[in-house]
Amino acid sequence: MTAKDNLKSFADLLFCNDSAAILDLRAAVENWEEFYRANEDALNVDLDWQKKVWGDNPRLWEIVIDIGHLHHYLFEADWREEYQDIVDGLQELKPCSELEIDWNLLAETDPEIPINDFMQSIATALAAHGTTLVILDKASDSYPLAILNDAVVSDAEEFARQIEDARLVIVSRTEIN
Repeated sequence: MTAKDNLKSFADLLFCNDSAAILDLRAAVENWEEFYRANEDALNVDLDWQKKVWGDNPRLWEIVIDIGHLHHYLFEADWREEYQDIVDGLQELKPCSELEIDWNLLAETDPEIPINDFMQSIATALAAHGTTLVILDKASDSYPLAILNDAVVSDAEEFARQIEDARLVIVSRTEIN
């Protein structure tokens, strides 16, 4: 399989086979500049800067992150993000729409708790619903957060390993003390 095949397979799992998201991914991979120009505002991207960084070689992992954001399968949290904002962002993700989680309790987490512990608490809450919190690491100070069904996590990890610059981080599940 090629990197693009692995990207498509990974995206099928991340996007829950959402045909609109998959079509956008294909369009962005085929002609990233045209796709980003058409969606510049929705993606909150500076196209001129993107051209300088990517040139003729778009970063496939970043494309899947952007498409995930565009279609509400991913929320990108800054490391300084308020916990309430992270919870709000996760609640808006399609995979979370029907999960009965006490989001308010998570949002009320003491802001002095380290963000990694906070993420583990979210992962624990999601685990009760057969889902896993993952970070699509892009070597930055942000956390591109997504939710995967437990049944597809190992396949997603394998596909991600075959994509250049991709790193899928599974957030461990523990309670905040």
